[in-house]
Amino acid sequence: MNLRSICLSLLLCLFLASPAVKCQTRETQINNLVALAKLGGDIRYFSPTDAVHQALLRVGWDQIFVNATRIALHTKDERAFADSLVSIFKPLEPSLMLAYKQEILTQAPKSEQEGPLVVGVQHKGMEFYSGSGSGFKSIRTNRRSLMSDAFMSDFDLLKIKIPEAYYGKVFELKINHTVEDPVDVSIANHTGKQIMPERKLSGKNFFILRDTITPTNAEMYIKVSLDEFKGGIGLDSVLQIGNEPIAIKTFDMNVVREKPAYNIFFKTIDKELFAAQNKIGDTLYSNLTSALSASFPLAVYGNETETFPKASYDKAAYRYNKGGFEKFHNVRLLDNMSVKVSNILSLWNAFRYAFVYNPLTDAEEEHLLRKTINAVLETKNLQEYYDVVWGMLAVYKDAHIFFNMEEVDNRNNYSMPFSVIDLNDKYYIRKIHNPAFERNVNIGDEILGVGAEDIEQLVKRKSIVGSGSAANKKTRLIFSMLYGEKDSASILRLRDQRSGKVKELHVKRDFQHDDIYLTVSTLKNTANRMLDENTYYFNLAQSKVTDTLLRFIEDPSKHIIFEMRGYLKHDFYSQNILNKLITDTVKHQIFYSYEILSPKNRSFRQSTQIDAPENQNKKAKFYFLTDRTTQSAPETFLDIVKFWKIGKIIGQPTAGANGNINYLYLPGGMMVTFSGLKVMNSDGSTHHLLGVQPDYLTDFTLEDIMGGRDPYIDTALKIIADEG
Repeated sequence: MNLRSICLSLLLCLFLASPAVKCQTRETQINNLVALAKLGGDIRYFSPTDAVHQALLRVGWDQIFVNATRIALHTKDERAFADSLVSIFKPLEPSLMLAYKQEILTQAPKSEQEGPLVVGVQHKGMEFYSGSGSGFKSIRTNRRSLMSDAFMSDFDLLKIKIPEAYYGKVFELKINHTVEDPVDVSIANHTGKQIMPERKLSGKNFFILRDTITPTNAEMYIKVSLDEFKGGIGLDSVLQIGNEPIAIKTFDMNVVREKPAYNIFFKTIDKELFAAQNKIGDTLYSNLTSALSASFPLAVYGNETETFPKASYDKAAYRYNKGGFEKFHNVRLLDNMSVKVSNILSLWNAFRYAFVYNPLTDAEEEHLLRKTINAVLETKNLQEYYDVVWGMLAVYKDAHIFFNMEEVDNRNNYSMPFSVIDLNDKYYIRKIHNPAFERNVNIGDEILGVGAEDIEQLVKRKSIVGSGSAANKKTRLIFSMLYGEKDSASILRLRDQRSGKVKELHVKRDFQHDDIYLTVSTLKNTANRMLDENTYYFNLAQSKVTDTLLRFIEDPSKHIIFEMRGYLKHDFYSQNILNKLITDTVKHQIFYSYEILSPKNRSFRQSTQIDAPENQNKKAKFYFLTDRTTQSAPETFLDIVKFWKIGKIIGQPTAGANGNINYLYLPGGMMVTFSGLKVMNSDGSTHHLLGVQPDYLTDFTLEDIMGGRDPYIDTALKIIADEG
């Protein structure tokens, strides 16, 4: 290449470099984003500084990730982006050490300052600030988390009406307390304005609520919100108005206002989640890329108001938690590539830290991230992005993974009026939901294709949506196979099972399954009923406990077949069904919570659950019908049934998807769930993906489908007959 050509090439590159991403290679983009994902995730979830925690306000960390992603996409080389990482994260984590190759870009300041407190992060599972209340919690020792306000207990302290004659006068209300733990108290009026700044309480004492009586507070409704602490609070019997003491019981207590005139808050620091803690000197080291490395302390000193060394973070001046987006749930945010990629980084971090069944090594995790980022950068529309996200989620193999993206999901929420079943990798009509098709469609007709797609192409496309075992994914497939946009129409190609002829029907998608993921049962009559003189069928999947069931449970001459195929519609535990079936106390230890101090310091803690029988009377004989749609809480129940020999399980293995679900909400209306609590079967065998194994295996044949027979019930009845 001659000098003139080189100059022209350089000029062209400079022209395209506005913005710089035009001359940036894809490899550089991905390296930058991988470094951001690792460092940003580590600091967000494991740095103990006050600044990192304060950045959570107003979805600040999502803003930081979106802005940082935009910078990563537009910075021309990895060395320049390293400077951006310092600019983004050093104000939040002052002890950050970041090195590019052999060059130290920033390191922890030398500080002799020590505080009386040690602050470090603890995660039980991981709290993603979803408000789901599923038993996951994240705290900093000797600190109070922002989410603690959401889990305070409330009660009404006082509701009285003060007569108009007292308007304009100052009142005083004495509130007594006895506290053993350190407690901070503050009082706010109905506008949220503090009328008593936060102060510390100790021992046995009192504080005064003082204000002026006005028409807005004359209906004096006082509400208390408090954390759990040792001690108590009480109200004085007298309200002082001006110089006049008035017994509270003499006031009218018919208060109708709904919003309190005053809120009193009693707050404590978060209680330790478990005994293990990060200590001073513990450090998190990370190789961000082949050229970049980072570290920061996992525990720091602090006093009651700040951690040391003090961060330079100023929420007003810090620019990376502003302007990334406006409305968190606005679906149009996903038109922005920075938001789409940022969500992938956040999703990846959630799984690498908190997914209890993570099957990937560190190298495999990074490969997945790089592959997914590259695929996202190639997407041209939301449907393609949706498919890429599902491709990432499928790798984790968890039937508790659900992914919602409003705009795409809303285009796929109506079905052709049929239900489908799969048998030996072929797909058949199981139910007809529109009588108008009963002349042209038969139960058992084989599905050959929809629209321009043959069945193999349709299965391949629809199979993208789903995670877990092959059985889990097949379940989702058969329930989504005929779905599409409301009132859209397509050609459904079928092979008639009676004549063998191929037929085509023009079918509109105008049907919605009430219980889309509930069951593949072919039963037409799902009502509770007697099957013979001594055998009772009870649909536990759809029915609450009845008096008839309770009577039969206590009758040793009866046989009860419990329908447990599908996702139970009613609150399973509130019905205490297990306690009614057992005759001895049951102790089961199948749940394992995730205790996390750092990405490299995680362990499981087993919990114990004890169930006592309502009585020890001799019971009926019990039989339980299960299949791959039996999921979550019923699996706990069935594990106990099997291990403690409470009854016989008939059908197919359950879903293998039990334990609490964790929720992650992301900008643009995205929501992802996954298993956050580990489960093992009581006999020590693996539960995840394998489920609870039946005592008697049975399943449908095509002849069963066409003949309207249910082999699960038939098998149960045969077992009962054989037992005499």
